[in-house]
Amino acid sequence: MISQNCLRLELTDKSEIPAPIVNAAKAYGDAHTIKFNGKKRYPTFLKMQSYLVPDYIKSKEDFRLLAEALRAAHEVAGKLKTVSKTKLGLDDTLNVIPLLTPDENGYKWSLMKKPDAPEFPYTRPVISEEKAAALRALPQKGKWESSIYILSDSVRDEHIDRDVFQPLLLTAGVPSKLKKAILGNGYYPEIAGEMLSQLADWMLECGVRPKMIVTHGARSLSFLAQFCEVCEIALTSADKLGKAEKMLDDYRREHDIMDNEMLSEIADLLVMLEHMEIEELEALPEEMKAILRSLIGTGLLSGKLEKCLAKMM
Repeated sequence: MISQNCLRLELTDKSEIPAPIVNAAKAYGDAHTIKFNGKKRYPTFLKMQSYLVPDYIKSKEDFRLLAEALRAAHEVAGKLKTVSKTKLGLDDTLNVIPLLTPDENGYKWSLMKKPDAPEFPYTRPVISEEKAAALRALPQKGKWESSIYILSDSVRDEHIDRDVFQPLLLTAGVPSKLKKAILGNGYYPEIAGEMLSQLADWMLECGVRPKMIVTHGARSLSFLAQFCEVCEIALTSADKLGKAEKMLDDYRREHDIMDNEMLSEIADLLVMLEHMEIEELEALPEEMKAILRSLIGTGLLSGKLEKCLAKMM
């Protein structure tokens, strides 16, 4: 929900969707002799964008693209009744994927080379040369930790008229009393520069800068890259951050982010997670992995899933 960009069809309960969508589904069903009886039967159409809370599709172009994808999915489902996944090119071990091209008879099937996954365009904010010069004049001390986390709770960003997941910058310095939490109140790509400037201001107030900053993940590396370069601070990445992650756990407890409702939603995901290989678990967003790791020993996770997560720690 934090990182993906996609259009999505979801089948859900009538009580969970707005009345206009329920009425539209009923009208379509009546016209095509379709009944939506039972649980998880009403179709909803969602737009997922990085850092934004999922919203209902509104534009005609998005509806057109999703309808095209659903027609292709229907074609694939039909083929799978008589043809194996491997022959269709749907085997993960293959270096090809099926290409469906619409024609007058439905679709023309062919195979194409599996494209490389594109790099995610993480935000790379900058600070002014004036602040960089002031920071370079400070004495350097120790190895600090600093990382950007995207929280599961949201806030309204009036500039883009959407609900967004809040970014949180946590920094732990030397000595240990040097700790700073900077909470963003908007769309992360647009406010990242402001958050970086607040980090610089805090270091100037402390009167010290680190010799090295240790961070975690591509998002945080991109966030700190220009800052560390111009301030002559070494930047490195680690698989796990002790001080910053403890600050994150403390922040979540203090603000009740891990409440009962969230735990219930996570429990619903466990059925899917149980079937994932360790490589797939490692590819999950860092925020999701942190939540899962925090559930070890609570009894909510199976022994198999706990072992996989333990290997990743």
